[in-house]
Amino acid sequence: MKLFHKLTLSVSLLAATTVMAPNTSDANYYLNTRQGKVDVSVGAGLTFDSPIHFALELAGEYFLTNNIGLGVAFDTWIRSPHVFIFRPFVRYHFDLSRFPKWVPYAGLGIGGGGASRGGGFMAVAVPNVGVKYALTNRIHLGTDMNLYILTDFNSSNVDFQWLVANVSFRF
Repeated sequence: MKLFHKLTLSVSLLAATTVMAPNTSDANYYLNTRQGKVDVSVGAGLTFDSPIHFALELAGEYFLTNNIGLGVAFDTWIRSPHVFIFRPFVRYHFDLSRFPKWVPYAGLGIGGGGASRGGGFMAVAVPNVGVKYALTNRIHLGTDMNLYILTDFNSSNVDFQWLVANVSFRF
């Protein structure tokens, strides 16, 4: 009889200490997993300052809270002249309880840039908006839009960037 009790106790302790896999079907699973995490993303799209040009972006974002993220983005616009922009940003991520895998966000950023023909400029992204879809807990697909105000303090230009395809990996 003692052997039976020891065996039962051992199985109970093992069951109590077993690490359970997260329940990804739970709606709150996707809503409560951002704080303290980092997203690294790559995106491709277009800029619409005439004529239309190809754009690439590499970005990283750290989530201070479940909704607020701070990050940096490196954008390059493939055109003549070739444009490079380095932009720190802040974003607010909205939780949609009815659609927990969809996460829209809005933010802004300010940084600097340069062109292949020389010269530097300030780049202000107001607003930065987008949406991400949680394909898995770590892989997200989305789209991202920026309205850029570019200025060298002598002249200014407005450019719209749409990253049609954006893939991010969370760790």
